[in-house]
Amino acid sequence: MYRMLSISQLAKKAETTIDTIRFYEKKGLLLPKMKAINNYRYYDQGSLDKLSFILNCRSLGISIKDIESLCEELETPNQNCTKVNNLIKKHTKELDNRIKQLTSANSNMRCDSFKSHMIINKLSKFL
Repeated sequence: MYRMLSISQLAKKAETTIDTIRFYEKKGLLLPKMKAINNYRYYDQGSLDKLSFILNCRSLGISIKDIESLCEELETPNQNCTKVNNLIKKHTKELDNRIKQLTSANSNMRCDSFKSHMIINKLSKFL
């Protein structure tokens, strides 16, 4: 049997902060499995799994709104995967566009750096 985790234990296992967990609680994405009389929050393995999913989505740049939609879809029995697939396609397009932008910026910087290097070399001949 899996033992319950306090919020600090959950944060440590998920390698995140207590404030992050509280933020996701306020958004309704993550709820404690149990609240004790002393108002301490306790979480189970399912909570840790869900928190890991949320953190992975955020690391990929998926918005809180889209994570909410994904969680709703994934928690619905016999869900239709169309919405999930559409969200993934949308996010993939956004990532592809961002990669193109970053690649272009990187190329421009390398080109500018090369041009600067050539100018410095030419100028150094006059010194």
